[in-house]
Amino acid sequence: LAVYRADDPASAEEAVALAERASAGAHHRDPRYLDTLAVALAASGRFDAARATAEQALTLARRRMPALAAEIEARMALYAAGEPFTGIERD
Repeated sequence: LAVYRADDPASAEEAVALAERASAGAHHRDPRYLDTLAVALAASGRFDAARATAEQALTLARRRMPALAAEIEARMALYAAGEPFTGIERD
């Protein structure tokens, strides 16, 4: 939702709420849900929170999902630059 409708602040906030619920349902131990929450937070302009959440996701993913860890690291670079993840590769 946050990526699909990145230009709509209400959609970004809805995505944050949904991702927070999903992550809480997994007791904040599933890096996929934390990564999704980080994407939503960045889409809503909360880049510091996105980076912190992505760091949690990265810590978990490094142990169990190395491919996801690499993707999270790439998204963290966007958040550090104040840019949301849009799903569109840039050259």
